Amino acid sequence: MCMCMHMCMHMCMHMCMSLPGAHLAPLYDLLLSHRPLATAAHLAPDVVVHVGARLVSKRLASYLESSSVGTYLMVEEHGDRADPSHCVTHRLHGDVPALLAALAAGLGPVAAAPPMPPNPLLRLCAASRALERALEPALLAAAAAAAAAEAEAAEAKAEGAVAVEGAALPLEVCVARHVCSLLTAAEVAAADGEGGEGGEGSEGSEGAAAERPERVLFVSNSLPIRHLDGACARTPLVLSSRGASGIDGILHTAIGAAIGTPAGCTLLIGDLASMHDLNGLALLAQLKPNLVVVILNNSGGGIFRYLPIAEHADVYSPYFDTPHSLRFGQVCRGFGLPYELATDTAGFARAYAAALAGRGPSVVEVITDKEENLRARDALCEAAGTAAQQMLSEMGEIVPEIAPRGD
Repeated sequence: MCMCMHMCMHMCMHMCMSLPGAHLAPLYDLLLSHRPLATAAHLAPDVVVHVGARLVSKRLASYLESSSVGTYLMVEEHGDRADPSHCVTHRLHGDVPALLAALAAGLGPVAAAPPMPPNPLLRLCAASRALERALEPALLAAAAAAAAAEAEAAEAKAEGAVAVEGAALPLEVCVARHVCSLLTAAEVAAADGEGGEGGEGSEGSEGAAAERPERVLFVSNSLPIRHLDGACARTPLVLSSRGASGIDGILHTAIGAAIGTPAGCTLLIGDLASMHDLNGLALLAQLKPNLVVVILNNSGGGIFRYLPIAEHADVYSPYFDTPHSLRFGQVCRGFGLPYELATDTAGFARAYAAALAGRGPSVVEVITDKEENLRARDALCEAAGTAAQQMLSEMGEIVPEIAPRGD
């Protein structure tokens, strides 16, 4: 193994074992939407260590492809060569935890690592944290609105008025972030409660955490998985399944995950994937696992609104977005499943909290709009661009030449 690979591996191990939060950039996808950052010469990595299967983010894949990385190591359990950009130069095939453990043992103690020069890529982590701080008020506002939603709705109904809620984030992104926030908060609370007086770092706390079953978030393909990958900085344990054609059999697979997860499971799924596996609702009612199904219903294939095909009105609809006006309430009630409908973040937060408290199968349907989600997503990318540009400006004061890479 060459020295650059050794140093990169040691740096990766050091990042994972020391200050995880300071060395992660979970909102990288949004930051890479700012082209000057995605093409900055000093942000091109020398070595990439890729653990796991194919990347979800097209922006990250394009960024790595255009960086012309000299050493790209993929560590994976299977032998499938999923490398459409032909960037991978080295592969480690086998049990991933065992491979990483052997690698860490071979590198020796972290303290023995040679000193590393300042790495410009770490500024991506700072920019991600800054962007998360900018997005957090919208999530907090949604939670606060949910706490007062019932009283406000009752007052509005008494006055004959209609309450309208504004959101700084796309509604679907708000839903995804709220689910992650509640599930991760529940895990932290459980860990603190089981740790007792020993504290988080005590031996008893670690033993309790190891024995405690994790809450699971099962995420469907298309937009749901991209909402998590692009806009959720903190997530619980996430499972996903590609399916036969991307969205087939998702509900059935999530039911299996819920049966094997005593602590509970939430499924985040789109409307078309729900329709493709509609008979799964009958199985859900029959087996009664601890599964909350959250359906993001944007009346068709919302992901295609983000793609260039949307500019071709003659074929975009109905052939790609497959529009419909269907709702899932009646079919859920027909199967005897608890069901709630939400049209804003406050309503969803209230319905989801009640579903989690029910400790059984239930469905929460969230009605969203393709065009509104797209406009809000554009605003979200603008906020990311501001954070990215601030990062580039700070780098420019230290490294005078921040030149874009050639395309």
